[in-house]
Amino acid sequence: MIQMIQMVRVPQTVELSESDVITLAEAARISGRSIAAISGMLDRGTLPWYEYTPAMPGRSGARYTSRAAVLALAQRKPAQKRRRARKAKA
Repeated sequence: MIQMIQMVRVPQTVELSESDVITLAEAARISGRSIAAISGMLDRGTLPWYEYTPAMPGRSGARYTSRAAVLALAQRKPAQKRRRARKAKA
């Protein structure tokens, strides 16, 4: 047997500006990435992941992220584009 640390995400309630909360589709549009890429960034913790609490009537358990975090991300080129740019220079 070996001893390891299990990393667990713990949900916590946070208060956010409604204008900062966006859907994955909007995040994809803003950043020029696919919805799948944005979803992966939420899974890896690159972007924050939010869900409405169950007490919010009319809201599904869909995932949301932060507009500010996506805009900050949009300042960088996606890794694939960086790799292509390096290959073109070589």
